[in-house]
Parts: sequence; structure tokens; C-alpha cells
Amino acid sequence: MPVQVLKMKLNQKPNGFSFIEVLLSLLLLTVFSYWGIKTLEEQKQRILYANQEIEITAITEEIRRILTNSQNCAISFQGKRPTTEVGAINSIQRLSVFNGRENSQARFPTFSMNGQTYGEGKLKILSYELSDQAYDVGNEDRSTELLIKFDRKNTAPKGKPTESVEKIKIYYLLNSSEDRQTIEVCSLSPIKEVLETWETDPTHNRLIYTSGAVGIKVDLPTSKLDINGPIQFGDSSDKQECNFELRGQLKKATTTQLVLCDGVKWINLTN
Repeated sequence: MPVQVLKMKLNQKPNGFSFIEVLLSLLLLTVFSYWGIKTLEEQKQRILYANQEIEITAITEEIRRILTNSQNCAISFQGKRPTTEVGAINSIQRLSVFNGRENSQARFPTFSMNGQTYGEGKLKILSYELSDQAYDVGNEDRSTELLIKFDRKNTAPKGKPTESVEKIKIYYLLNSSEDRQTIEVCSLSPIKEVLETWETDPTHNRLIYTSGAVGIKVDLPTSKLDINGPIQFGDSSDKQECNFELRGQLKKATTTQLVLCDGVKWINLTN
């Protein structure tokens, strides 16, 4: 073979990639794959964190709905101080009626109570606290704030807070017979407004409700007086004649006789 042809063959680049080129390609592929996977994980975490915002709002609104019932509010915070008292409240209490009996059910317990988490992001409720430190609460209008602290460490992206605190304003009346000054009555509406719906009439020895309907063991009364349970009448010694002013009055005339005034006479309802 001529020397010139041999030199040309030696100078030619072999077909395919060299070993070093393959290694560099694999290295770049690994770097881009890692970056892509990390980016996807961060995006997924941001979506989960955003979903938690919705879940926190939903839990807070459900707690607010429960506490709208003043009975639930009272059993949740009765005996608690309206100032900061960490660890005194482990859940929100809700009254329910089963087989004619009232029961108290714990709702949204803290994580320390039973390890329960909430929602897709496994939200933890760390604590409930009553605090009078906010600028718009205090003794003047007898109000405090319920602080609901959520743990978000599992989903918080870099730079985002790992805890969230939601607030619900609560109005109260204190049990003045105790030295600790604890809550006796509470409501999500100003207590003053609640009390103003009742008027006393000492002259005629009566108490008058001036707004809406009254419900006894009923969350949403559908008539002026809505009672969930039996009504008991005592034997009446009142022998007053039925007249137009007494129409609609119902009373127990004897041990076995219930009567209704139709505006003219008493009608026996037990026949």
C-alpha cells in the first residue's frame, strides 16, 4: 500500500461516538433528568401547598359553622379563660341528639389528641388557643379570638411558612362566681345583640323575645317556637273563663285533661 494512502486512512475519524463522548452524553442526561425530576417534585409540592390553603379554609369555615350554634360554642369553651391558655382546648365540641339523648361529639381534634390529619396534604391541627391580644378584641365588647394553628411542614416549599394560623372572633359572658373568670356563655355574634333580643317586663312578670324564632334543641327553628322533645304541663288550678284574649291558650285542666281555648270556651283535646 502506498505511503500516501496509509496516511489518509490513519487521519480518518472512526464511525460512531468515542467512549469519552458517550460518558459526557450520559452525564448530561443524568443532570437534565435530575433537574427535571426535581422541578416536577417542586411543582407538585407547590400544588399540594395551594390545595392545603383550600383545605384550611374549608376546615375553618366548618368550625365557624359549628360554633354559630351558641350551645356548641358554650360546650367548646365553657370553663376556659378568654385569655391565652395553650393546651386547654383539644377539639371543637358539637351537640348531637341520639335516641332522644344529647351527646357531645369531638370535632377536629388536635394532632396530639389522637394523631389525626386532614386532607390530601395530611394537615395537622397543632393547637387551639383563646387570645385577647388582637387590637380588635378585649374586655370592652367581651370578645376574644380563637386561634387555630395548622402544621404544614410536610408540604411547605422552600421559602413558604411551615405553619398557618386562622382566627375566629368569639364573644362571651364570664362566670362571675369563679375567681378564674371563665367563659359561661359564648357566641359568634356580639353578646349585647343577643341579649337585646330579650326584653323583661317586671310589671307583668314576663320575658319577651323580640326577634326571630326560638328553638329548643333545634339549630334552625321553622316556627316561632320549635321544640325537639316532649312538652310537660303542670296541673292548672286556674279556673279563668275562656275568652277572646285567651284564644289559642293550651293548658292542663286536670291530671288527664288537656284543654284549648278557642276564644269562647275550653275544648277538651284528650277525648
